[in-house]
Amino acid sequence: MPFRLWRGYNRLFLVFAILWAICCAVLYPLQRQFDGQEKAILQNDKEMKVCQQLIVQPGGGYQVMADCIKRTDAEMYNALARYSYSNFWIFDVAFWQLEALVIIVPPLIVYSLAVACRWIWRGFTS
Repeated sequence: MPFRLWRGYNRLFLVFAILWAICCAVLYPLQRQFDGQEKAILQNDKEMKVCQQLIVQPGGGYQVMADCIKRTDAEMYNALARYSYSNFWIFDVAFWQLEALVIIVPPLIVYSLAVACRWIWRGFTS
């Protein structure tokens, strides 16, 4: 049984292309979700500290602080919902055209370079 380098390369390329598509379509949105939610939580912590200081300010009081905390919590929940994984898929067509290019073009470039190298190598060996 002869060793078929080109057939092995085609299969290896197919596996890596599928892994690249999974990375772009699943792992990137998850990473974006985690970063966005972390940013929203940090922002909420900063705003909570400001709300807690309202109780000691002149003209402040418990009701002002409670309203501030309610508003801050609502903003945080809205930000967490905006950065959720399911909302990542609700983007306009321009984003998905770019995403499709990011998924398709790099593997095509790698495959084209391999085909060109193989063509050049065959020119030297024949």
